[in-house]
This record gives sequence, structure tokens and C-alpha cells, in this order.
Amino acid sequence: MRQIGTLQNPTHAKNFQDYLLVNGIDSQVELDKNNHYAIWILNDDQIEDATKKLENFNQNKTAQKYIKSSQNASKRRKTAQIKQKQRENNYIDARTQLNSNKPKPTPLTAILIALSILFFVAMKGYDTSRDGQGDYNFKTDKLLYQSLLRTVELEGPTQVTDQILSKPMPTTDDKETWQIYIQAELTNIELEMEKLVLATDQALFDDYSQIPFYDIKQGQAWRLITPIFIHYGIIHILFNMLWLKDLGKTLEYKFGSFWLLGFIIATALISNTAQYLTHFIQISTTQINYWAVVPIRFGGMSGVVYALFGYCMIASKYRRNLGIHVPQQLTFFMLGWLFLCLTGAFGNIANAAHFAGIISGGIIAYIPLFWQKLQSKK
Repeated sequence: MRQIGTLQNPTHAKNFQDYLLVNGIDSQVELDKNNHYAIWILNDDQIEDATKKLENFNQNKTAQKYIKSSQNASKRRKTAQIKQKQRENNYIDARTQLNSNKPKPTPLTAILIALSILFFVAMKGYDTSRDGQGDYNFKTDKLLYQSLLRTVELEGPTQVTDQILSKPMPTTDDKETWQIYIQAELTNIELEMEKLVLATDQALFDDYSQIPFYDIKQGQAWRLITPIFIHYGIIHILFNMLWLKDLGKTLEYKFGSFWLLGFIIATALISNTAQYLTHFIQISTTQINYWAVVPIRFGGMSGVVYALFGYCMIASKYRRNLGIHVPQQLTFFMLGWLFLCLTGAFGNIANAAHFAGIISGGIIAYIPLFWQKLQSKK
């Protein structure tokens, strides 16, 4: 904002301000210490144009065009007030909209949170990683090893298959017995597979090219979605549910439950598939085609959460008519955490799901603008 000059007469000052408004220049008039009316221009890019208009105004302050401007300016101000009220009504803060006195119902967000908690309780919240951290979930690893046996068996009898299937499996559900057995067998199978690859022709594993998405091809399509409900610890589920509560309710409040359901399904498919393919690419490049033997495990709502954030971030910047606001500190935190997870300081993180989520969410938010640009070129 910069001052371009002064006028002594209050009527002249008002007429000139109205004239500027009609010409699309926002200004402010203030009485200075000399009792003159200082003309301030709010947009620095319009300083030069406004200065020339002030010079012309001083040459003929009573010209008809300046007097008529007052009538047009009055209409513009009323229109601007109406638009301002509409913006205030549409304004949604992605962080604080839940504090509204009359929030709209957001049942889908509540259902997603409830399902995630239900899955977490059913799994007893155990950490299923084999790094010694957290409580050991022997039931999950029991299923993992049984799935491993099935995978090897489906690929036909091999030296390794014979060795594994010839070993009796525990008949008890005792946690400690299964824990010792599974840990030992998961280690043994990796060692045996390494020996087999080194001792035989690589062609033995050609048929494993059909393993990726094997369960999906068998009709278990829900596996593309359900990983979003699986969490491996209190911090994991707490973090995701807090952001789902805020971001999910923001978009459900704005667009409705059916829109949000479609968004959740689409971004869950994208983020889960991205994370799966990352594991597949990384593991299948090793010497033993490790992906073909041991099932891939990951889970969490964070890919969808980052998709919600990506949508809100793009909408806040490029689709302001939606009235979605993302505080700057929230943007710094979410982007900071996104890249901090790449350091590996927090263990195994689904980084591919995070990046796929934020990118897909941002693209979905930008599609209407892209479509408008295409239509305008026709």
C-alpha cells in the first residue's frame, strides 16, 4: 500500500475514490495531520495508473465522469458486500471447522474411524514386525507362515517345498510355541531359498511372474482397499485418526458422504497399489525373488490422509471459491513429516503410499481447473 497524493476537499476525495473503484483500483482515504485527505492505493501494481488518474482529476475535479462514478461505486460496494458474506458462509478451515456451532453431520468419517478402531482392537494392536519392537502378534505371523506354505505349494513341488511340508506344524494355539516355531521357520525358508537359487538354474523361478496380485486375481478384490484399516500401534492409529477426523470431515462437510466415499476408494486403491508395487520392485530385484515367497505386509490410513491433505492444499491455493483453508503451519507439518519419514528414522514407513496419496489428492482437486482451461481454448 502506498500514498499517491492528497486532496483538500472531502467531496473531491470521495468522488476520486469512487472513480478509482469503478476502474478496478482499490484505495483508502485517510485524514492526515494537515487535515488533508491522503489517497492510498492498496495494490502496488496499480500505483502508476492511479497516479496518472489523480493528475487528470486535479485538472478538472468537477468533470461529469467523476460525479457519475459515485453512483456506480455504490452499486459495486453493495455487490462486494454480498460476495464477502458468501465467502464467509463458504469458508471452511481444514483445522478448525469442527468448532462450528452448527456442524453438518459427517457419518462416513465417523464410520471410517470406527472401522479402523475395530480392526485395531481385533488385531489387539500388536506390532507385527519382526524387529523385536512391540508385542509379538503370533496369530498374524501364524497366518503369514501358513500363507507362505500355500504359496510355495502352489508353485509345485521343489526341494524347499518337500523340506518344509515334511516338518510337523504345532497343533497347539500356545502363543510361545508358535512364536518360536514361526520365527525359526521364516528364517529357515529364506536361507533354503538362497541355497536353492545358487544351486539351480534361475529358470526354476520363471513361473513366479504370476505371483503379484495373485489373491486379487482369485477374486479377493477387497485387499486393494482393506489395508487402510490396519494399524500396527497406538501412535500409528492415533496419528491417522486425528487427521482423518479433521480433513475427512472438512471434505465430507463440503461435498457430502457419497463424494467422500468415492474419493476414499479411489485414493486407497492408488496409495495401496503404489506401496505394494514398491515392495515388489524392491524385493524382486534381489537374488532370490524374495517377493515370490514371503507375503508383503503393510497397512494404515496415512495414504488416504495425505490424499485428503493434498486435495485441501491444492483447493486452498487454486480453488478459493470452495472456501477451503489450510493453515500454513499445517502445510509445513504435513510436508515436513512426509520427507522426514524418508530418512528411515521412524522405522518402516509406507512412503510410497504417502506420496501416491498426496499426488493423487492434489490431481483430483486440480482436475476441474484443468477441464475449464481446456474448455476455454475451444
